[in-house]
Amino acid sequence: MRDGLRFFEDYTDGSASDTIEMLYGRGKDDVAHFAADRPLAHPPGAVFNYSSGSANIVSRILGNKVGQGDKTVQFLHDRVFEPIGMPSATAQVDAAGTFIGSSYVYATARDWANFGQCYVRGGIGAGGIHVISESWVAQGLRGLSIEPETGCSFGELWWVLDGASRATFYADGFQGQRVVVCPELDLVIARFGASQPDQYEALQDWLRRVIAAQDTALSQ
Repeated sequence: MRDGLRFFEDYTDGSASDTIEMLYGRGKDDVAHFAADRPLAHPPGAVFNYSSGSANIVSRILGNKVGQGDKTVQFLHDRVFEPIGMPSATAQVDAAGTFIGSSYVYATARDWANFGQCYVRGGIGAGGIHVISESWVAQGLRGLSIEPETGCSFGELWWVLDGASRATFYADGFQGQRVVVCPELDLVIARFGASQPDQYEALQDWLRRVIAAQDTALSQ
């Protein structure tokens, strides 16, 4: 999230939001091109700016490597979802064939829990299959940036749950959907919900209390 591109991440103000314009407006047929076409606001690598567009640029790079459209979907199924143990997972691509990595993977709560469990196990999926390297897991779960408005730590597409009793990381979905991993406690939480922004701090506090309760129970 340090590509330097001017991208405004917002989910309500359609007149200003690059996210809404990318997913539902003039960018919807080629999300990666829309994101990459944003003007530079900062030198690359200099400033953190959370951006769904950045994720979709990475998705285009993936597609350039493995093939766009059906080839990307097949790659994700064969190399990611199946070995992790996510049989329900469905990835959506745009008209250009790019996986909309910022937003669209549909799966059950159980399968999202398996996704988190893969990270708890250091990159090992269902049946002991190594999906990603342990070093990449460690890199991804390390806080690398600070979100300036909230002070929250951010790694490689994972947020760090500050204030938890044990090191805890979470994938932050729309309206409070969460996949939370706490490797030290062998704990994964898959939370589906439709919370509003003014409820997010209460949600974070609930997660901290769940982790603290598990920590206490295992210490007794």
